[in-house]
Amino acid sequence: MERSAQTGSASQVHFRFSRFSAPYRSRLLQGLCDLQDYCKQELGQDLRVLIRQRRVIDRLLGAYVMDRHASSDGKQLSLVKHALLGCQHLNPWLRGRLAISWENLRVWEEQKVANLRRPLPVPMWVCMVGLSRAHGFTAQDVPLDLSGLSWPYCWKLACCVCCIQGNSSSCVIQTLPFRVLFPSVSLKLQ
Repeated sequence: MERSAQTGSASQVHFRFSRFSAPYRSRLLQGLCDLQDYCKQELGQDLRVLIRQRRVIDRLLGAYVMDRHASSDGKQLSLVKHALLGCQHLNPWLRGRLAISWENLRVWEEQKVANLRRPLPVPMWVCMVGLSRAHGFTAQDVPLDLSGLSWPYCWKLACCVCCIQGNSSSCVIQTLPFRVLFPSVSLKLQ
């Protein structure tokens, strides 16, 4: 009887997950295996038994999220998220009932520091804008009435700052009608 229940459960998992792509299915299964290991080691019970306990499943999964957060350096976030998603795909009645679990996961995500690189360092950008504005005000060939011209040029400069750092200098030079001086070039006012 135990063997047929396991086979039925495995076939249900494969059936429910068959609609997903192979990489996503693999992530869901890895998450569920990790959750199953947690349930066996920490709680001494099988995941299938614990999921039937509707009143406590949210707290149990919330404790799972907290345990994985405490025991990892943030690399298991995706694994834990897919474990929760896998539980919800296998047990649709769980959707909307895992408030504690998802809130714990959301806090974990917010604590994670983003590793995004700025396209151009802010001090360099400030220096570029300042030097180009100074040159614009002191150059002889630029009209003195810059009220209509300064906003479009500053806008172009700001858009060019979004370029990759190596390409930003050529982008800025091509879009502005006057020469832009970079920090490595000394400003010579005449």
